[in-house]
Amino acid sequence: MHIFSIIAFLLPALGAFAGSCSPDWSPCRACGKIKNNTGYNIKITKNPSNNNSKTTTARPHWCDIFNWSGTAWSNPHSCPNRPCICKQETLGPHKTIGGNRCSSPYVDPDAFCLADRDYVLVQPGGGSRRVRKGVWTRIHDDETAECNYGVLDGSGTAYCKIIKD
Repeated sequence: MHIFSIIAFLLPALGAFAGSCSPDWSPCRACGKIKNNTGYNIKITKNPSNNNSKTTTARPHWCDIFNWSGTAWSNPHSCPNRPCICKQETLGPHKTIGGNRCSSPYVDPDAFCLADRDYVLVQPGGGSRRVRKGVWTRIHDDETAECNYGVLDGSGTAYCKIIKD
């Protein structure tokens, strides 16, 4: 077997460990998903960076991500250079983004927040934590963040839960 054939064979396999919404060669990609079942706008970002030395055209905003590691239900670790740089986009009420599996376009949201109100982050296995307005929650490629009205207490508070896909 030629060395070029070996390299061509191994490169896609190595790409599987790149960590972003599954590799390009894969017919089915795992991407983060955000479901906004509330009547509020939710802010999302697709590619935050912990290099906050300066904002750029690609990342002109700041995102205060409290759980940079993306594990919402364990000990949170904030962005090492909090806040992080990002590009904020609005996800309107009753809209969903990401979660594409086997069809394009492949959209991979990485974090979300409610900019104008606090929200409750419901943790898998029970428990919850209140997250201040404007503070972001990060999700992994194999997770869905689903935000709903406060049916638990009738307050209209947004309750967001992280679900492993």
